[in-house]
Amino acid sequence: MAAYEALQGFVVDDKFSSAIIGEDFSYRVYLPPDYLRSPSRRYPVLYMLHGAGGNYTEWSDSFLPEQADRMITSGEIAPMIIVMPDDGGQTYWANWSDDGPRWGDYMTEDVVSMVDQRYRTLTSPRERAIGGLSMGGLGALNLAFQHPDVFGIVGSHSPSVRTQPDPALWFLHDQDFWDNDPVWLIENRSGLDSLSIWLDVGDEDVWLPNIEAVHQALTDQGLKHEWHIFSGTHEAEYWIEHVPDYLRFYGAALND
Repeated sequence: MAAYEALQGFVVDDKFSSAIIGEDFSYRVYLPPDYLRSPSRRYPVLYMLHGAGGNYTEWSDSFLPEQADRMITSGEIAPMIIVMPDDGGQTYWANWSDDGPRWGDYMTEDVVSMVDQRYRTLTSPRERAIGGLSMGGLGALNLAFQHPDVFGIVGSHSPSVRTQPDPALWFLHDQDFWDNDPVWLIENRSGLDSLSIWLDVGDEDVWLPNIEAVHQALTDQGLKHEWHIFSGTHEAEYWIEHVPDYLRFYGAALND
């Protein structure tokens, strides 16, 4: 890939077949500089989910591979594998109602198991992080809160949180909606105190009030988390600016 020739590490695009969805999906993976030179070494893994209307290339558009490569090469963060998966579009990374597609299980079962089979990964929850922006930020929160036995670290960047049923989420009915509402999960699920949690939003982001509700729920439940309101709105320039902040969080948590 010509766009990544200057990297010390490697960016690879590939596909795999999802048994849960019954389709093939693309993904992009960043492998750290010493991956090929250290064939016996295993690495922690960061999964980064795209937003609505995006795909597996979205985090590359925010220069995530370049920033990770720079920070790993300089020693600012430890080496990690970064996986940028694709989904079916605006799935919210959730299991849909009425026997619909199980996009949550696709992520926690199919994608994770495929990565662990194809790459030299460390596989404990404390060595596996999930993050995302906008829709992907909401999906990351929900999947980590639903599966703290899979993901021990979660970063949510400007998540498009809805705290009440919304026609935009027509595929989630009744309890399925609440099972994908981070505030409800915080108040009703156990085991979340084992998670390392990061939450950020721009001070002019339309989702700010709802994201503040997530922060307040975490605070009310006594769950430690990093909470940041930065200058900015809900746009690519905001996420590009803060990719180094995100990587410092993930790098520290994955090596804690």
